[in-house]
Amino acid sequence: MPIPISEEKNPLKLFEIACSNPAPKMLEQFLLMVKHLYQYKIFQFILDLTATKISEKLLSFKLYDQRFFDLDAGNCKTIYGNSINQLFNRIRSRNKYQITIKKLSYDVIIHEIAHMIEKEVVINLQEFMGLTSDDLREAPTSIGLRQVVEQIFFTELKVIS
Repeated sequence: MPIPISEEKNPLKLFEIACSNPAPKMLEQFLLMVKHLYQYKIFQFILDLTATKISEKLLSFKLYDQRFFDLDAGNCKTIYGNSINQLFNRIRSRNKYQITIKKLSYDVIIHEIAHMIEKEVVINLQEFMGLTSDDLREAPTSIGLRQVVEQIFFTELKVIS
């Protein structure tokens, strides 16, 4: 369960702070996309958990323009540090993450955040996808959004796991 974010801490401001020196236009576009995703109930818990990780200084974002030779649109890297930090992080179960976004699109942003959540929460991925599926059926969302969520959570993550 994520730590509730206080009124003083605007989640969008946290996302902005978490981005390491991106191009101004790219940062603006990224923040608009995150703001748009926050409008949908199905993404709010995921984005709140992400904002909590940012406020705890356990998550950062890198925004890059995707080059023609880049094969991936983004990635989520767990930062382990030295062996002492690895042991300490296992005991207190606080991993650090760095999410790189090379292609600014909703599906890439949510896909990479989903990888962080997959590593962070103690839940079977199949169980998580089942809960998400239930939320998706109950939420009044557009057909296009529903298809994107199904693609990200049920097709792409199932192939990886």
